[in-house]
Amino acid sequence: MRYQRSLHRGMSTKAREPRNLLLFVPLIVSHNIAAPALSAQSVLAFVAFCLCASSVYILNDLLDLAYDQRHPRKRNRPFASGTVSVYHRLVLAPLLLAASNAFATFLPVEFALLLAVYYATTLAYFSKLKQIVLIDVMVLAGLYTLRITSGAATISIRPSFWLLTFFMFIFFKPCNGQTLFRVVLLEKPPATKNKRSWLSGG
Repeated sequence: MRYQRSLHRGMSTKAREPRNLLLFVPLIVSHNIAAPALSAQSVLAFVAFCLCASSVYILNDLLDLAYDQRHPRKRNRPFASGTVSVYHRLVLAPLLLAASNAFATFLPVEFALLLAVYYATTLAYFSKLKQIVLIDVMVLAGLYTLRITSGAATISIRPSFWLLTFFMFIFFKPCNGQTLFRVVLLEKPPATKNKRSWLSGG
């Protein structure tokens, strides 16, 4: 039971963050929240996004395993601490992605395409882009905005250019602060020859 709790916590912490609620923004601003069919579609999209996010974050934990194990804060996470085995992570990541795709089949194809873009972009961000100055902030803000675009595709409406621009600029500032906080306070691993460099991309 304890192992199951650790597994659940390790795979769903990020997926449960409120950022995925942005998918409901188009439903609300288009005044369709009282439409049962469209609301149901948005809920399906939300579940698909959460499953997809869990899958890609598990892959990120695998990519960063050696680094996280040396990190004074991250080494206590279920994956880094070894509470959850690598084998289960290798099994979970594709299963969660498959479940996400299964939910996406009930939604417009545009949503499925945007979900694929989210997955690929997030994986690229974790792999390399988060180490590149300014690019990391723009990608983060873009991923937030992508959720709104995906929410619009879910209910087959086209978000206005001004709506997306408005939210892009709103997201840019907190993403910039989040990145600065991570670099200055959290992303300082113990001194090793393999230490990451945020500026150099090493």
